[in-house]
Amino acid sequence: MARWSIATLSIYSDTGTSAHVSAMLGLVPKSTHEKGDRHIGKTQEFAPYKRSMWSYEPDKSKIEPNDTTGFAALRALVADIRDLSGPLAALRPRYDTIIRWSGEVSAQGGFEIEAKLMADLGTLGCDLYGTAYTEFASEADDEEGVVMDDQPGPPISATK
Repeated sequence: MARWSIATLSIYSDTGTSAHVSAMLGLVPKSTHEKGDRHIGKTQEFAPYKRSMWSYEPDKSKIEPNDTTGFAALRALVADIRDLSGPLAALRPRYDTIIRWSGEVSAQGGFEIEAKLMADLGTLGCDLYGTAYTEFASEADDEEGVVMDDQPGPPISATK
């Protein structure tokens, strides 16, 4: 089961601008940069960006705090952009449209996405990039006799 997550709509282009994306979608991005802007790190300046980027995340207040599926952020993002499949399709000749989801799952690594959410994602036409981070056994698990095997699969309970 997924425990926490983050979901972002990220749009990249070699020739288009982030201002054009904002105008097309009518959303305020969380972050942007233009092709040629200088990437500035904490201690140094890096090479200019090779592509423009526009990124949007749903407001945290729209994410169901008691959701146990780990897909509340993705659901909130889809709800915000559900009616934008036309503008997103219009951007695609010059822009890459990507939905990114990341979340932590149990040590077993499994998760479930309900059919409606998958259908809504398909309607948007964006590529979905996902990363599931697995949790590691905690000290509390060790005290309870749960041992994590080196092989994939469920935890192995140790006998005491």
